[in-house]
Amino acid sequence: MKSLCNNWTMSATPLQECGGAVMIVDLDGTICLGAGPARCYARELERRTGLDGIVQMLDRFEADPDADPAFARCEDLYDVVAAVAERRGVDPAVRDAAYLASRHRLAGAEVFAPSGLRAFLSGLSARLTLVTNAPSVGLAALLERLGVAGLFDRVVSSAGKPGGLAAEAGAALARGRAIMSVGDRWENDLAPVAALGGATAHVDTFGRGFGAATLAARTLPELYPSLARWDAARSQN
Repeated sequence: MKSLCNNWTMSATPLQECGGAVMIVDLDGTICLGAGPARCYARELERRTGLDGIVQMLDRFEADPDADPAFARCEDLYDVVAAVAERRGVDPAVRDAAYLASRHRLAGAEVFAPSGLRAFLSGLSARLTLVTNAPSVGLAALLERLGVAGLFDRVVSSAGKPGGLAAEAGAALARGRAIMSVGDRWENDLAPVAALGGATAHVDTFGRGFGAATLAARTLPELYPSLARWDAARSQN
């Protein structure tokens, strides 16, 4: 059983100290599905600013991601909230405070894991590293709810992606570690690793087609077979 390391930051044990292949996995939109967390963020932002209609924008985007040209570059619901807030002139500091506050309210939020996630992760030989921009608050409980507590060798919260991911992956690749980065946002989760020559798997939920990932599908379970083959090939090296 892999150990869960809670509340780790970029100053914790770096990936280059891990042996063998490393699979870096994103949280929101990748292994944590459901609109609940983004809705918490939207509602908190409405509460703090007095604005309304942000939650409704999430509904509109989910129904048709291409309905509003203003959301053409949005890859997930958090992008939609940020785009609406920017368009309405909300100060970035207010947005950040609303986001952090929303992470304290996830206990009742609708979240679920992709089908078969625990079995898939349990069968991998690569060291599993969760890298998320989400803060550590509530993270352990969230992983419990998703059924994946205890499966990650390393957990990095408040990672500062994309820059933080580049630093993590670059150090490991420099020491000859094979890396696969799995995520739903090209710029944050995949581009930094691709630029360094690592492999990438894009959970392209809304079919945006950004970037040129090694693997791509609309859902994570569709990627399981290819990711398992990558893992098996590296475990034999």
